[in-house]
Amino acid sequence: MMTEPTNLVLEMLRDIRHELGEVRTTLRDHRLRLNDLAIGLAAVRRDHANDAEVNAHLA
Repeated sequence: MMTEPTNLVLEMLRDIRHELGEVRTTLRDHRLRLNDLAIGLAAVRRDHANDAEVNAHLA
């Protein structure tokens, strides 16, 4: 038979586990967003490099 303090600790642990699940979800969302931003930045850098190359040929 579990005592009241044991039940309280188990409830606290369940709450912590739930909160950690939310944190993991948030971190995953941020990681995906950062990945999208990195892909976009790489595209901008490629475009900039291509523009510089074209300008060098035109000069």
